[in-house]
Amino acid sequence: MKQAQVREGESERADSSERRELVMSKIREAYFQAKEAADSDKLAEADALLSEALAWMKNGWEGFNTVTQLLTLRPGIMTREDREDCWAEWKEAQELLRLRRDEFYGDMRAARAGRWRDWVEENDELIETPQTEIDECEELERDARSGNVAMLVKKGKSVIILRI
Repeated sequence: MKQAQVREGESERADSSERRELVMSKIREAYFQAKEAADSDKLAEADALLSEALAWMKNGWEGFNTVTQLLTLRPGIMTREDREDCWAEWKEAQELLRLRRDEFYGDMRAARAGRWRDWVEENDELIETPQTEIDECEELERDARSGNVAMLVKKGKSVIILRI
């Protein structure tokens, strides 16, 4: 009886160790995917890998492929130490992914803002001309409301009122 319990304990530790290696492999894959990501699709792939690794940590052999589930009759529950090791690695990979995502989108925002600033500088007069016209129209509109236009018309001067 005692030997059966010892064998069962060793078997559970071996299963836990095997599962730990599979989970760690998935986490490492996600880590390097995030580290080398050059676009949002690659970052999303790294996120999906981390989600899969997290599911593997939680559900025994569920979430693994069907062959693994069929060949392994034991529940595949990890030991506390293996689970804590996987969790620590997962959090590190998740933090790297967050930093890389922030860096990627920060660079994208900076590039776009730079392009828009360049465009505004190159086309400054195109922006100023309509602004001058708008200012003149607003002044005419204010004058029209104040009655100055009526006096100009009475004096025989032509006034053009533009509607915006």
